[in-house]
Amino acid sequence: MGLLDEAVEYSPKNLGSSDNFFIDADTISNADGSERYRLAGFDAAEVEKIIDGEFKQGTAGGARSTDIVSNLANKEGFTNIKPLLNPDGTFKEDVYGRKLVDLTNEKGESFNQSLLNSGAFDPNAYSSSDSIGLARIYQAQKDERLESGGALNAFDNAAFDIESAERSEGAKALGFKKTLETEKERAQYIDYFESKGMSREEATYEMDKYFNYGVERRRSDVDLNFNSLNPFTDSWEQGWTSVGEAAYGVAEMFGSKTGNEGLESWGQEGIEKQRSKLSNYGNIINSYKDINSVGSAFEYLGSTMAMSLPYMAATAAATVAAPATYGASFSVPVAIFAGMTWNEMEGDNDSKSAPLAIGAGVVMTVLDRIGIKGLGGFAAKNPAKTLQEAANKYAKERAISQAEAGVVVKQATDRVIAEFAEKVESLAKEQLAGKATAKRIAQRIGTGSVAEGLTEVGQETVGYLAAVQGSDKIFDYQEFQERLANAAVAGSALGATFSVPGTVKDQLSWMDAAARFGEPASPSEIEEYARIEILNNRNKPEYEGKVRTVSQVLSDVDSEMNADSAYTALADRATMHKNSNKEKSFLDRASTSVMNVSNLWQASVTNAIPKSVLDKSSSARALASILGGTLTPLHGGSGMEAAQHHLVTAYKNQVSDPKRFYKEFGLKSVFGVFKSSDKARISDEIYSVIRGGKKGRYQKGKFIADPEGKAREFLTKGEFDPKKVPAGLPNRTLIVNLGTQLKELSNIMRDDQVAAGAKMGDLSNYLGRYKALNKTEIYKNQAEFKKLLMTKLGKQNMSAAEAQRITDEIIDNPLVNDLGDALASNVGSLNPSSHKKRTLNLSENTDFDKFFERDIFANVATAAKAAARYSVQMQYVGKDGSKIAHLLKKMEKEGVSKEEVNRVASDVSDILEAMSGNYNRPKTQAGKKLMRFQKNVMFWMTLSALPLATFSSLPEMAMTQSALTNDQIFGKNGSIKSFTSEFAASFIPQFKKVENNTDEDILKVVTRSKGQEKMSEVGMYQWEVGAATTTGVSEIHDGRRNTMELFFKAIGLTQWTDYTRAIRAAMAYDFIKINSEIVAMRNLGYTKATREAQEAEQKLRSLGIPVEQFAEMMYQVDLYGPDTLNNDPKKIQMWETTMKEATFNFINQAIPLPGAANRPLIYQDPRFALFTQFQGFISTFTANQIPRMWNDYIKRGTPTMRYNTFVLMSTMIAMGFLTQAMKDAIKFEDDDDEGTLGNPYLDTPEYIRRGVMSSGLLGTSERIVDLFAPIYGQRSSGMGDWIYNQAAGESPTLGYVGRLGDAALNVAKGDFEKAIYQGLKSAPGVAPFTDTNKSIASFVTGGGWNYKDNEEN
Repeated sequence: MGLLDEAVEYSPKNLGSSDNFFIDADTISNADGSERYRLAGFDAAEVEKIIDGEFKQGTAGGARSTDIVSNLANKEGFTNIKPLLNPDGTFKEDVYGRKLVDLTNEKGESFNQSLLNSGAFDPNAYSSSDSIGLARIYQAQKDERLESGGALNAFDNAAFDIESAERSEGAKALGFKKTLETEKERAQYIDYFESKGMSREEATYEMDKYFNYGVERRRSDVDLNFNSLNPFTDSWEQGWTSVGEAAYGVAEMFGSKTGNEGLESWGQEGIEKQRSKLSNYGNIINSYKDINSVGSAFEYLGSTMAMSLPYMAATAAATVAAPATYGASFSVPVAIFAGMTWNEMEGDNDSKSAPLAIGAGVVMTVLDRIGIKGLGGFAAKNPAKTLQEAANKYAKERAISQAEAGVVVKQATDRVIAEFAEKVESLAKEQLAGKATAKRIAQRIGTGSVAEGLTEVGQETVGYLAAVQGSDKIFDYQEFQERLANAAVAGSALGATFSVPGTVKDQLSWMDAAARFGEPASPSEIEEYARIEILNNRNKPEYEGKVRTVSQVLSDVDSEMNADSAYTALADRATMHKNSNKEKSFLDRASTSVMNVSNLWQASVTNAIPKSVLDKSSSARALASILGGTLTPLHGGSGMEAAQHHLVTAYKNQVSDPKRFYKEFGLKSVFGVFKSSDKARISDEIYSVIRGGKKGRYQKGKFIADPEGKAREFLTKGEFDPKKVPAGLPNRTLIVNLGTQLKELSNIMRDDQVAAGAKMGDLSNYLGRYKALNKTEIYKNQAEFKKLLMTKLGKQNMSAAEAQRITDEIIDNPLVNDLGDALASNVGSLNPSSHKKRTLNLSENTDFDKFFERDIFANVATAAKAAARYSVQMQYVGKDGSKIAHLLKKMEKEGVSKEEVNRVASDVSDILEAMSGNYNRPKTQAGKKLMRFQKNVMFWMTLSALPLATFSSLPEMAMTQSALTNDQIFGKNGSIKSFTSEFAASFIPQFKKVENNTDEDILKVVTRSKGQEKMSEVGMYQWEVGAATTTGVSEIHDGRRNTMELFFKAIGLTQWTDYTRAIRAAMAYDFIKINSEIVAMRNLGYTKATREAQEAEQKLRSLGIPVEQFAEMMYQVDLYGPDTLNNDPKKIQMWETTMKEATFNFINQAIPLPGAANRPLIYQDPRFALFTQFQGFISTFTANQIPRMWNDYIKRGTPTMRYNTFVLMSTMIAMGFLTQAMKDAIKFEDDDDEGTLGNPYLDTPEYIRRGVMSSGLLGTSERIVDLFAPIYGQRSSGMGDWIYNQAAGESPTLGYVGRLGDAALNVAKGDFEKAIYQGLKSAPGVAPFTDTNKSIASFVTGGGWNYKDNEEN
């Protein structure tokens, strides 16, 4: 806009209700322009204008300054024009003949002087010396006021605005900037600019335009913006200072009401002194609204806790002392809270109400003692009920029948709610209005009863309303709401319960309703990818308006490869990348490693295919979905690892449950674990029937071998024939059912492999005859096994070197289970060979009988895993990785550089190797021996280090509530109800067994709970996904699995893991249904696009659900039942596979399941196993749960989702403290004289830090923190000793070996007590019990065994 245009558009501002108006900030004119007045004492910038047809040139900031001054005069009431007079009584005039005037308010105060005081303008020739002196005095007072915590007034603010306007238009470009005296002054200026709508960063930038960076008097405890550098310490001190302020408040109150002026004055001075102390503390995060990062969230939680502890301590001490003082001790917290309320009251002391202050103190003490449970008896309805009534009324207005049956009513209700949705936002905003909120809260306080809940909210409410009611304090609706909301979050952060008081729950619900039914947030990364995918599919009728599933992507890849089979092999690309790296200098490689440090905590797939690549290429996005392991896959369906797991589960679920089977067969168990010898004996009997060909007879239920007798054949044409099994055979029904199941499963597995591309013949009764190798026997008798490989394979006899290689493969690789596996050079990787020729390998070679696995169910499981691995590998990867290679070729065409594509190829190859169990496996004999030694030591370390592991898993309970809304947690069918039902199903039968010392087993319970049924359907009871895997105990010898299974059940970790998973599984269907309905109603046009639908879509995609193809299907099934699928095989398959994948992922989002794709590769590298042992859970939690909580739930979540996430985090921290307290109680004996917190080796800060770290919220970073600031200090005699101590601290196994070495050394020294103690600290089962071990060592050596002590004495 030009100056002339600006001048034409200039609109003068009237002075008050008169016709006089401002021409400039220092000039006023009457209506017809015949009289003009000049504000005396300062000069202001000119405005460009056309007055009386004449153009007047302006100066920088003129128009804006005029607006500011005119608005200020009118707003503050300075609308009276007061002419200035000469000594002779004539009007003072300037050189242009304008009358010099001042503006005054009703009190006669000077507008001109106020402007000069603020520094808005500099004095001029018409300023009197008195006026200049007053301005200087005011400036000094202002600095002092700001230093003591005072605020800027309207004139001070105007001065900043005027200077800002002038600078923005070029004025004072060469002026010198002032250096502020203190950090607090900087912070006040930043606050001012923030009040103008700027962000914190913008406000800081704006302030630096006017002032130099830095301050004259620098403090060491705050940063330049007056933020505390010691927030926890400052919060703790502020808490006690506030308690002191409250005490002075009580003194002032009693002095005022009793007429004791000395006491009143002493109290008043004390209050001012304490407030002055408080004002000098740096800023801390004391509002949930200031949380903008994970770090700030922890600062908020810690500061809130530290500030509240003094108040909690006062009440706790009073409670403890109450019996001895007959309740008089409660006068202390009552006085503190009464003083707080008194100090918040406004006006003079005579107008303040002492009874209300004391009454509020009593109530607040009671709240702090027993909490608020539910402020019942209130009139306001909760949002769900209000909206439902409104929806029903709307249905009535539309003449929709409510008497229609079942599903029609459900559909009608959904439609009515959908039609009403546009009114919800305004209704919610209406309910959020200040007066409506205050009314609801007042009703609750007036009629409710006090019980447990968020104590902070109740205290805040009581204190605030008492201060308003008992003084001149004006009720501020907005302030009240903000304080309540912050109190709610703060109260939860201090470890309150899952529930919230009704008042805050309603308030947050209405806030959430306003957000949920409002406009969607900006599209997320995955939403943008989905939009592009749908756009790319617009010319494909079968995918129009949809994002493809993983199986559809793979089908498209097959079609594309048929048309164009040329590509660079995956292995070749990986090699090219590795060769390229070798050519780089050491510094370049080091730089690349540093830049890629995220591979230490990111999922391997996320690290292999980063956002920069995903943004460029749709094929890269497809590859990420195929591999799985991402936070939110674009393409719905199973990633590769999940697909293999689901197929194995489907195979295993085709046959009888092993534990139920053996139990019904009459076997006894310990903690549900059966003896290997018993299982082998029963399996021999079963094989003799379903395998056929054995000679002998059955006598009294036992098979009696008779080599010279007649073979018992129960086969027809080589297949098991149930009709030939005699009716009198013991356990006939069990055996016949199993034999039939195995026959059917053999055919299913064969068909799947043929469909995946295998060229294989048929083999009768395959699973009835197949036996895997027994790795334990081979490990124990390696020489014998190698000799058989060299002499008993006929034409396939091996050389010594080949026999050694095969033996090593069988022992070391968990995926090698038969000779065919071992003979494959790249087993389990790109071309798994199991079942490729459908041969029995060694299974029917009697020379190897000793080395076969005898447990029939173990053999079936091995065969199932091999078949599933082959089928999925060929479907997802293709022969030699051909499908991956095809996608890599497309990535290069889509704009990803060749170098980057080759790097992706290399990383993907590593991931596939990790999936196969081959990643960085040692190839030399020395390396293989070292790995076996490592496994042995880690096995014993597991038994000694993890007896208390179940306690460490307690925070997982909180994670079961992640991503849930309030209704899904507390509603009619909420998750809270699953806690007790699933607990009973998971633990009580097991407890009965232990207590009664009988062989009662959990399997005696015929029916499973809802959660357990779902877990069985998705294969959550398999060893591969059990407690050992989640803990990270994977690098153990395969033959010791039985021992590990028994150990984890004995310590309760298996039951606890199953319990928390069952809670989650029980909620899965409802969670999927609710969110699918929200999305479906939007997609069908019943509702508009809202934040709620956007959040629901994100939740569904994160579960691997193909939203566009499944949401409407789920909606229809929920309305009409499964018949809506019309027996369509494709629809039924989509439904079943999607529900299985979504349920599986829903469980894993709460209880992390470590895999190859969803955590860093370093945790799957056997070379680092000593340092990554027991890190399975936390490494997966760091790569998945922590970023999901931040990105989806906090950063982009609705208010309720954010709030629930903070409650979840707070609960995890609280349970972390509980975990450590329980472990301390077990490990250390009570010693009241010590005055410790349970662990005699920790001080208070260390105890707090350990509790926070135990929550898991720090992820794997806790190891870095502990490396540089260890909780348990170490003594090192030199650099070498320090390096060893650090390594031992990071590696439980090295520490274990070190303790054994120290024990041996102390034996040599004759210090038997110390040696025994260190030995016990390394012993399985007893290692964690520190004080008990000390007592045992002392008792054993009490008889004079300790030669070292004898020598010294």
